[in-house]
Amino acid sequence: MAVKLRVRRPCAPGVAGRGGVVGACGSVSDQYLRNWIYSLQKITMSRTQGTEPLRPVVFAILIALNEESQHGYGIMKVVNEQMGRRAVLGPGTLYRTLKELRDDGLIEYAKSPTDADARRRYYRITTEGRQVARTEAARMADWVDLARRGRLLRGGGTR
Repeated sequence: MAVKLRVRRPCAPGVAGRGGVVGACGSVSDQYLRNWIYSLQKITMSRTQGTEPLRPVVFAILIALNEESQHGYGIMKVVNEQMGRRAVLGPGTLYRTLKELRDDGLIEYAKSPTDADARRRYYRITTEGRQVARTEAARMADWVDLARRGRLLRGGGTR
């Protein structure tokens, strides 16, 4: 027996207006919506904690910062070289991800070299960030070993 549920809306549907979304219950500011969307994205997209795999862009940034501190454009160049034509990291994704990594404690601001442009902000990997990257690398190595045993990859890792 199917049960029909009737959902009642407490407010009238919102209408995008100059000050945000306006409904029968009042208005919601654009900033409130942006913060709410960001928190949802952080919950669903951030996989830097626990046993979940890292997003490829997060792993690539941690690898790029493992050797030395770099500024944003330098990180973007290294990551794009690493990823080749598989993906292109643009400034929007880069700086949003750098903020997430800073918020998660995986990277931090670093001192700029004395001969560097003062407008550039440098980043470095933290001890926790290095551990997260090592854990991810070990997880990936396990999958590669499994693929080799299943004869998907040859011994040298070629396809």
